[in-house]
Amino acid sequence: MLRGRALAFLIAALIYVILPWDFDFVPLVGRIDDLLILSFALWYAWKMRPSARGSGGGGSSTPREEDGAPADPYEILGVERSASADEVKKAYRDLLGKYHPDRLQHLGGEFREMAARKAVAINRAYENIKREKGIT
Repeated sequence: MLRGRALAFLIAALIYVILPWDFDFVPLVGRIDDLLILSFALWYAWKMRPSARGSGGGGSSTPREEDGAPADPYEILGVERSASADEVKKAYRDLLGKYHPDRLQHLGGEFREMAARKAVAINRAYENIKREKGIT
């Protein structure tokens, strides 16, 4: 089920396709922009559906913690269980650099909250792996 912005964007795209205010009078060119707008609206609605957002944003490389059950810390950091301490530290630093909320201050509050949740998950995963492997 679509909600909020995705539904509004899809409706606006459909209205744009129906109304002849652009180059629709040109036989082929007039419909290309309509198809592009409509396909982008469908893609956006697909990405923003609740099932995609609940699973890490639809294509995210870091799984979210669902139903209170912690995700595998190795999956969160994107390393194998046999990874060395240096590989774990590098993955941790790379992910934290990418998702640290301070680096995303120029984006909206929604993105900062998402980044804060991911940063917490990354920190927890790193602490669990450090404890398990005895990394200092």
